[in-house]
Amino acid sequence: MPRSSNPIRRGGAVLIVVAAVAAAAYGATGVAATPAEQTTSNAQAGGTLTLVLSAGWDVLDPATTAFTFARQIMQFIYDPLLRRDPKTGNIVPGLAQSYSVSKDQKTVTLRLRRGVTFHDGTPLNARAVIFSFNRILSPKTRSPWAASITGPVFRFRSVGSHTVIIRLKAPFAPFLDSLTQVALAPVSPAGVARWGTAFGAHPVGTGPFVFESSVPNDNVVLVRNPKYRWAPAFYSHQGPAYLSRVVIRNVPESGTRMALISRSEIDVVYNPEASQIPTYARDSKYKIVVGVQSGMPRSIVLNTSKFPFDDRRVRQAVAYAVDKPAILKAAYNSIGTVGRNILSPAVFGYAGSVARAAPSYNPARASQILAAAGWRAGSGGILTKDGRRLEFDYGSITGGSNFTIQDQIIQSNLKAIGMEMNIQREEQAAYLADLRAGKWSMAGMLFVATDPDVLYTVLHSSSIGPAWNTSFFRNATVDRLLVQGRNTTNDAERQKIYLRVQAIVATEFPYIPYYNIANPFIVTARTQAFKTDRQGFWDIYDTWIR
Repeated sequence: MPRSSNPIRRGGAVLIVVAAVAAAAYGATGVAATPAEQTTSNAQAGGTLTLVLSAGWDVLDPATTAFTFARQIMQFIYDPLLRRDPKTGNIVPGLAQSYSVSKDQKTVTLRLRRGVTFHDGTPLNARAVIFSFNRILSPKTRSPWAASITGPVFRFRSVGSHTVIIRLKAPFAPFLDSLTQVALAPVSPAGVARWGTAFGAHPVGTGPFVFESSVPNDNVVLVRNPKYRWAPAFYSHQGPAYLSRVVIRNVPESGTRMALISRSEIDVVYNPEASQIPTYARDSKYKIVVGVQSGMPRSIVLNTSKFPFDDRRVRQAVAYAVDKPAILKAAYNSIGTVGRNILSPAVFGYAGSVARAAPSYNPARASQILAAAGWRAGSGGILTKDGRRLEFDYGSITGGSNFTIQDQIIQSNLKAIGMEMNIQREEQAAYLADLRAGKWSMAGMLFVATDPDVLYTVLHSSSIGPAWNTSFFRNATVDRLLVQGRNTTNDAERQKIYLRVQAIVATEFPYIPYYNIANPFIVTARTQAFKTDRQGFWDIYDTWIR
């Protein structure tokens, strides 16, 4: 279903829900819709927007980072070759003013916009695009996105200065979606030549904002690109962005973030204290903007290669033991919906039938499963089997009261059925590295995506280590189906394939999805046309300061 931006009034403030179904995105709000938010027809150029995030990033090089916040910042430094229309979800032109796919589905032709320049003044052309692809492929780059090209692509070639021909090894359904991602956006060859391995600290793209400065993992300052004339047609205006300057800050402490927005010292806060959102929604000085995130929901990762989750029955018990509605209410103030499937509802191929059949909170059933698996009561209420306690380590990220609350609920739920969960917290960079390395028996993860091929990333056995199969799940049937899903371009057939994958995963429990993410932002009333995209990422190209 197409997404829309629906303003909703709560008290004196506007609650803007960007979602496929607005009411579902915010839970049972019980509020009525109002006329659309002020458009950009009377927008004023100038001003600085200060946006505060709850965690950091590593580098601003699309070829080398997988950090979610880095990807969000880079969307305004670089332009993807193709884009997803936020209203329809359709793939539309980006830096490529048009594209076509051959009848055999194995040749993609990109015709680039003319007159586009990188921030250093050098031209965007076919050579720059192919350079950027080859840079991702280079072993020296160690790009986490190399598989997006090595898997499907046979070769690249240029025809003239502004046409790129991509020959695929076989039909590959997710490839156009990959081209909508900033990870595959062109970078300046001259910028890479100048900065080398330090390019991520000196990014040069074609986007509406130019990198000015940064303090690593603390802040990034962007300034308007006055030459920008190639925004996608779905935006409300063309030409340079309205904002003169954008400051993005990393403030991990939720109390500090809330203090900054309460004094209106900043314009936008991401991941506010969920319990305080209703108060801000009643205050006319603020708006609440909620962006629904697509891809893999926030999920419990069960490491199928480690005790005790190398036993499917123990994984199944966790699925019944966790009180997902309680997490939604306590940790996220009922913003979003309960996750019951490995795909979120906004992704093509989502199987509602699988979600409806998923285990619901039933600790008695969880205890029955463990008893049938041979677990017996031990000291301190913790189950034992063959002289070993049902105890394990759980990895989580530091910062954010919502993480603390959800972790405590999960820990309490599992303790109630005789499982001892020891919480270990790490900063984001260390956490992601240790998660991929399989440090913990249980952890948490999400993955933002707009195509069901995200399941290849989190489930295929080849994704263990180099990608994000952090459950270390191995299933030959799932592997085969995921390859078929990539090589099938008929939507109806693809949907059947991914239905089968979701059905298998729902009985094997490598992940326990529990939260379909809706990202809330508190925005000052002076900040106009602050939006989110199909991924729930913030979008400030049309934004202006009143």
